[in-house]
Amino acid sequence: MSTRGLLGHVVLRRSRTARVCGALLTSVFVVGTGGCPGAFVGLAYEESLVADYRIVAVDSLRDARIERTNGPHGGGEVVGPMVFAYGWNDDFIIAKQHPMRHWPDIDTNTTYWFIIEVGSGRVHGSLTEQQYTSLRQEIGVPSDLTFTKRLAVPKT
Repeated sequence: MSTRGLLGHVVLRRSRTARVCGALLTSVFVVGTGGCPGAFVGLAYEESLVADYRIVAVDSLRDARIERTNGPHGGGEVVGPMVFAYGWNDDFIIAKQHPMRHWPDIDTNTTYWFIIEVGSGRVHGSLTEQQYTSLRQEIGVPSDLTFTKRLAVPKT
C-alpha cells in the first residue's frame, strides 16, 4: 500500500469516527434537553426565593410562576402564571396572580392571592383578598411581610 493510500485510509477512518461522534453528541443533546433545542437558552426571568422555591418565567413575563425545585414529589409548579407581585421571608411566600384563561390572555380583571408555608410546603390559594387577609392573621404571617417585588403585566 502506498503512503498516499494509507493516508487516505486514515483520513477516511477519522472522518467516519468524527461523523459517528457528532451524531452521538447530537443525540445526547436532544435527549438530554427533553427534545427541546432551546433548553440551554436563558430564561425570561428567574429569582431564587427561600429554601427550594423560585420564581421563573420561561419565554416572557406572562409565564411567571412560583416553582419548587425539590419538593416532596420532585418539585414543579406551585403557583401558576401569571404571578405579578410577591414577597417572602424564611417562613412564608406571598404572591398575587392574574390567572390565564386562554393562552396567551391574562385576566387582569381577576386577582388571586396565595400564601405558601415554607416549612410544610402547604399552599393556600387561590384566595380572594378578604380570604387572604383573614388567613394571614390566622396562620401568623408577619405584618411586615409585603409584596416587595412586582413584575410588569405584558400587554396582549
